[in-house]
Amino acid sequence: AGGGTVLYDAVYLASDDLMKPLEGRKALILLTDGDDHGSRESLEDAIEAAQRADTLVYSIFFTGEEPLGSDGKKVLQRMSLDTGGGYFEVSKRRGIDAIYTQLEQELRSQYSIGYTSDMNSQGAAYHPIQLKTRDRNLVVQCRAGYYTVAR
Repeated sequence: AGGGTVLYDAVYLASDDLMKPLEGRKALILLTDGDDHGSRESLEDAIEAAQRADTLVYSIFFTGEEPLGSDGKKVLQRMSLDTGGGYFEVSKRRGIDAIYTQLEQELRSQYSIGYTSDMNSQGAAYHPIQLKTRDRNLVVQCRAGYYTVAR
């Protein structure tokens, strides 16, 4: 019927329907003000769908002026942080072209680290992770956790 952006539904469906069956590195790039109007899925469901599909969410916060009471920026930051993606903000100093150039460089210079837990898990469960490096000049960007697969 129109009337707004169903952002959470879009992330949920893109992750679950499009990204989940794919192999290899996967990323969603969102260019939005971060406001959701009318989604059936919650923010938590959208994030979980991206995590289960091993999909990074890169958010580009783009708005003329953030309306009072809007949590769009925080929503996008959380989505990106929880999935291991990145957050960018369009401004007068940093235009959309510069952001896409940086995003392209980030996606081309990532490394993937595999991990096999020694814990036996019963059923599907979420496990938080923390990844650090000894070299303070390096930037570690990873998702906040992972879901085990029920066996």
